[in-house]
Amino acid sequence: MHLLPTQAEDLLASPQAEDLGQTPADCVLLSFSDSDLSAVAAAYHGLGDVPWRPTLRLANLSRLGHPLSVDLYVESVVSRARLVILRLNGGAAYWRYGLEQVAETCSTQGIPLAVLPGEAKADPGLDAACTVDLGVAQRLWRCFVEGGPENMARLLALAAHLAGCPAPADLAAGEPQPLPRFGRHQGWMSKRTDGGPPPGKAPPWSSTDPICRPAISQPCMPWPTRWTGAAWRPTSITRPA
Repeated sequence: MHLLPTQAEDLLASPQAEDLGQTPADCVLLSFSDSDLSAVAAAYHGLGDVPWRPTLRLANLSRLGHPLSVDLYVESVVSRARLVILRLNGGAAYWRYGLEQVAETCSTQGIPLAVLPGEAKADPGLDAACTVDLGVAQRLWRCFVEGGPENMARLLALAAHLAGCPAPADLAAGEPQPLPRFGRHQGWMSKRTDGGPPPGKAPPWSSTDPICRPAISQPCMPWPTRWTGAAWRPTSITRPA
């Protein structure tokens, strides 16, 4: 057995000051969500070397919990940006000092600032910190809420426009496209060639569910699905031909 190296962490410990060591860029995106950051990073690289692509810096707000970390980052990166997008989970209270410092710097230096909710529910309490038009901020927020590569590319085009880069007008002005709330996931295929796992080991409720009852009597090919929301219920089972 191999034991992974671990490091003891005190969940109640105060955040430690650190310098992220980032250099200035045209656009700065700050979020508590690694999903936000990775989605934007993937879309950014997917654009290729288009002439309107701005330089970009991404940072997770969990690394900017100490006031000194905030001060260093605001001075070295935020104050030199041409656009700052800040997405806050849980509202302003979760990063109050950071929000105050970023908002003051952007307001004083005339840097466009979009402060967006980190959830799919609007938060009017963040609007006062925005220096961009609230309609524009809402479009940026909806790009995150809807998700998907096309909406992330649209977000980057709109960000480039706000930062003064000549992004394509149709892409920057386009509305975020809603994605289906559920559907079949196309990015994964089963590696099994024998029709799937052996019968049995089905969930306890499947014996009374007409949809899942076949899983008990014969092998089934897995069919991964995606969905949004807390409720989950299988919608289909594909039997091997």
